[in-house]
Amino acid sequence: MGDYGFYDKKKARDFLTVENLGPGGEFPVNTGGGLLAESYNMGLTPMAEAVMQMSGRCGDRQLGVLPGTKMPEFTIISDNGGYYQSNETTILERG
Repeated sequence: MGDYGFYDKKKARDFLTVENLGPGGEFPVNTGGGLLAESYNMGLTPMAEAVMQMSGRCGDRQLGVLPGTKMPEFTIISDNGGYYQSNETTILERG
């Protein structure tokens, strides 16, 4: 996230906190639980979560419904994997 410019790497300790990155934080990440919550389907797990968040279909974990949260204006899905370590980043914006 620092390489994307979301925070000053020199201030990582201040940015990378549970309060900031959790569902009620300023910059919620991994709202679907990632590999701790379900199986991994060729990079589609984070993509599915992003689409569900953007369309308001995440139920109890939906941003914008939880107190102190707002609906996401955009999501960033960053993933890697494969034999040759492919990397991808996808940005979705609410239309």
